[in-house]
Amino acid sequence: MAGGDSIITPRELARPRGVVHRTGADVQLWSWAGLKANETLRAALGNPDGKSYNDVMVIRGLDDTAAISRTTVADAVASIPEQMAQDLKFSVALPHDVAVRILGERFTDTAGAEDVAGRRLVRTFG
Repeated sequence: MAGGDSIITPRELARPRGVVHRTGADVQLWSWAGLKANETLRAALGNPDGKSYNDVMVIRGLDDTAAISRTTVADAVASIPEQMAQDLKFSVALPHDVAVRILGERFTDTAGAEDVAGRRLVRTFG
């Protein structure tokens, strides 16, 4: 390549933007923000069905993808699987609701979720 040109990968092209890709009823939000940030954003969106990973969050049944950018994240607390609270080393010493709240707060990444919600999103359809 001449003149210092380089190949830009799709991942590099998407940053600092997010990519929203719709496939049927599923929306994939490629954020590359991490699992905690994605789960915090999911909580802010009302905990829709789906699954989060480090780089992408799959949301089922989200009709209005613009809701991602309008979401207020400040008070969101990530949901945790019940098994996490049951597997705590000292789970018998804590009331269950306290354990769930504490773990949810520790699993929350408000700054990361706010960053994703504030990004310009590129929308694709497949």
